Amino acid sequence: MARSNKRARRKRMPTSAMPVGRISIASGGYGFVESPEGRFFVQARHINGAMDGDLVRLRPRSSDWRRRSESAARNKQGRAPMAVVDSVLERSHTTLVGMCIPVDGKLFVMPQDSRLDYLISIVGDVPEGLSDGDIVLAQMQAYPSRHEIACATIAQVLGRQDDEGIVEEIIAARYGIATLTDPELAELAGKISLDIEGALAEPDRRDIRERFILTIDPADAKDFDDALSLEHEGGLIKLGVHIADVSEYVAFGSQIDIDARRRATSIYFPGKVFPMLPPALSDNICSLMPACDRLAFTVDIFLRPDCTVERFEAYPSVIRSSLRLDYDSVQEMFDGVREYPSEQARATLDGLNRLAGKLHRQRIKRGALDFLSSELKVELDAEGKAVGVVKRVKTDATGLVEEAMILCNEVVAKLMLEAERPMVYRIHEDPQPQALDEALDVLELLGYADERDIVRSSDIQRILDDCKGKPHEELVNMVLLRSMTQAVYKERFTTHYGLASKGYCHFTSPIRRYPDLMVHRLLREFLFEQAKARGEIAADAQRPDAIVGLDAMVASLPYLCEHCSIMERKAEKASFDALDAKVCEYMERFVGEIFAATIIDVRSFGFFVRLDNGVEGFVPVRNLDGWFEYDEGSRVLRNEDDAKDRYRLGQRLDVKLTVADKRSGQLDFAIA
Repeated sequence: MARSNKRARRKRMPTSAMPVGRISIASGGYGFVESPEGRFFVQARHINGAMDGDLVRLRPRSSDWRRRSESAARNKQGRAPMAVVDSVLERSHTTLVGMCIPVDGKLFVMPQDSRLDYLISIVGDVPEGLSDGDIVLAQMQAYPSRHEIACATIAQVLGRQDDEGIVEEIIAARYGIATLTDPELAELAGKISLDIEGALAEPDRRDIRERFILTIDPADAKDFDDALSLEHEGGLIKLGVHIADVSEYVAFGSQIDIDARRRATSIYFPGKVFPMLPPALSDNICSLMPACDRLAFTVDIFLRPDCTVERFEAYPSVIRSSLRLDYDSVQEMFDGVREYPSEQARATLDGLNRLAGKLHRQRIKRGALDFLSSELKVELDAEGKAVGVVKRVKTDATGLVEEAMILCNEVVAKLMLEAERPMVYRIHEDPQPQALDEALDVLELLGYADERDIVRSSDIQRILDDCKGKPHEELVNMVLLRSMTQAVYKERFTTHYGLASKGYCHFTSPIRRYPDLMVHRLLREFLFEQAKARGEIAADAQRPDAIVGLDAMVASLPYLCEHCSIMERKAEKASFDALDAKVCEYMERFVGEIFAATIIDVRSFGFFVRLDNGVEGFVPVRNLDGWFEYDEGSRVLRNEDDAKDRYRLGQRLDVKLTVADKRSGQLDFAIA
């Protein structure tokens, strides 16, 4: 007899009607999925083998999910409807890092990612000597499902769980980062010579070694890919932006190019760099070192006294940097606590600083956003151990370089945009309405916004200006910054919301970013053709090696842009994880000590805090005394038995460090 109960009669939703999106899984095991149909919440028990970043198809748990999604978008108190992962359409990870552990006499792999709470069976050839406690890179062969266990082969043994530097190796392996340069590529790069005379024989390259040019970089930088100069000519300010000419040495389709394309970006860990290019290029031949002749791509921008652009010229060049400076020393010069190295350096630096101030004010006036810029930097000793943390903020010295680079990127992008030439642009879409609504919730709680406040970018900037110098300045900036979309690379330009720019690209860092290298090639080809058309270069002049065979690159621009965007995200996540690990290494010595902190986010399972030194951590509910309920509307955790015992956004309090785990990058605190 056929079943007649309600469960048996329920019809399965057609797959065409099911929402699809990428799942983000939190440390608690639950996840959220952003889809065209809205945002959905997935409980840990309904993840069904999905991993963070997977493309999944959802089965909403309520028939009124469309109404609830629309209501959540309109009503700030609305909760995301619940859903179950019906199937995984695309895996974001084909490998993962885990530790070998024995179960019933057999070795299994336990993922290092705490969000993955299942064992992986080892299949295939097992490396000789593999044992309990080994950290391995596992190549997934079968993913966990309702009926089957996950299986994987061992791709690499990374080391033992207590090895020095194993945490960095785990992070690199987790994101598929190549930590070493292929010996064959290193040998090829080592054979590349600096042929200045040969470069000057190219019909479009100029010799500008007589100009006073300087570099300003972090004190520990090894690759110098940008330099600046400042002169006056015919009543105009002549800003020179000189960028390392990597394209001259790395032709599209060469072995070095293929490897650089795969990496797409250099990746920075505290005290370590995994370069996009072999060090022989990134740290030597291409690097704009002082008192050394180097090939560059120069953009001279001529500005009127009001700092509007009159015209600009872009051309391959040969330069010789006169001076290598770092941000800290330049700022000390501006502050009057350090002498300028020369009067020429004083005139150039002070002129660049005044120019940067004017350019910055112009950008803000046109609608660009000026977020509070700060980052946490870990100080290391000679052995690479973390011995301190420093919160670095934007200064006049860093702003000087930033403004020059932004302007250069804009003029290059606008040239190619107006010429309708193939190009790689940097795109920053408008914030999603739901993200702005969620930010507005928080801002209202902090007293910095009302229902009408976020309509245009100028509204966001007004809030940023209003909170300057006030106790919640960092928190307001953080909330608004998190509401922004992530910038990406595209072969077509649409908008750059954060800069309010009508055209933008990345041109200024080809040593460490592959999109910049592509832009150099595309710009060089266009300029070469234009010079031929104007008769400045002979019609039969041979094309420079840097722009030979670009048709294949142009045909691949959509894929290359997407690939570079994906690799940029991986690099950012890996860098953040490595920083968190080193911060935890430093904070280990302070377990049990008390710190002043500010609550920066409140959830049902606890709240996040930021210490006054910039370090962030978490206070889980289990570390609180009593039973707490979460008020989503007010973002408050409230003790059910004591109304005065509550925790809210922006609240100042003292916390005690209880856990500093560098393997997970987690800092846990309790109330002091």
